[in-house]
Amino acid sequence: MDASRTKPNSNEKLIAHGYSGGEIFGSQGADRVPLPSWSAIDQKLISMKLRELALEARKQLHSVDRQIEYENQGNLNSGAAVYQKLQQRLEIARERPRLMYEVCCEVLEIQGFSRTPEFVRMAYTTVVRPFFSAFTGSTVAAFRTVRRRTGGLGGATELQLTALSQEMARIEDMWREKFEIEARELEHFAKRNATMLLTNPSAKAAGQSDSSSKKQRRSRLLKHDTVIFAALLMQLKGMQYCDYLHDRGLRPKWHDRGPTTYPQSYDRGGSWRKAVQDEKSRAKDRMDRYPDSELASALVRFLKDEFDHLSSLLQSRNSPNSRHASRRSHPLNTA
Repeated sequence: MDASRTKPNSNEKLIAHGYSGGEIFGSQGADRVPLPSWSAIDQKLISMKLRELALEARKQLHSVDRQIEYENQGNLNSGAAVYQKLQQRLEIARERPRLMYEVCCEVLEIQGFSRTPEFVRMAYTTVVRPFFSAFTGSTVAAFRTVRRRTGGLGGATELQLTALSQEMARIEDMWREKFEIEARELEHFAKRNATMLLTNPSAKAAGQSDSSSKKQRRSRLLKHDTVIFAALLMQLKGMQYCDYLHDRGLRPKWHDRGPTTYPQSYDRGGSWRKAVQDEKSRAKDRMDRYPDSELASALVRFLKDEFDHLSSLLQSRNSPNSRHASRRSHPLNTA
């Protein structure tokens, strides 16, 4: 685990319009229909995938705990290892809901449905909220058991466990707000689309224009794609590209079954380096679907400190044949 390099992205906004390739920031797709009700989704498939996710996470946590214990051998501060283990649990609470939501979105895509406000709220109510209750309870119980077994030498104090429970509750509140934000935005999107059809009844039959269909096939830009697009604008390659993504809190979509960071994926070579290259190539194709105004807006939202530099690169791609020339002279298959 490359804990020294990983930056938590718990402030990353949840809003998305579909699931693609294991990422929460995919595109809805024009061929999907809204989920009619939560009961229409394959609950058993979700449960099986969540169990698989939990099993893998449990193995990773066990490995991290052993690493913490090894690194603290001989440490005169007997509470250091306990503190680090508690912090690791909090990091799980910050990240796991996103992974669980991705599972729900993957099943949604498999069945050919698109997100609805009910889907988002039910994903939180039936999947994420029970996770916090169970995870907090099991964590507190486990540390209490260790404390009793070691006579108070190896477990967390009641004060630490109380603080842990309070922080868990705060993180849960943060995620509940993120889900509600997405649900409300989806409601507004639906109202807007309904209004457009009322004001232009022929729009649906006529199919509007090519630009309208392109809008249906792209999602609202969020952090993951925005950071990758910024790296593409700067024409970063190899480890420089991977470090840029990693330093801005991005994790590869295969982190639960392979290297947990982009630099690690590149270092390992073989299929993992190819995975980085393939994702980069697909991102270049997606980037070309967005007008500069949307790209600029996303850069301001997620990379404000770098916007001046990135905006100049964005403007330069408007020069004649710049996109095509860039694609020929900077092939993406070199990562």
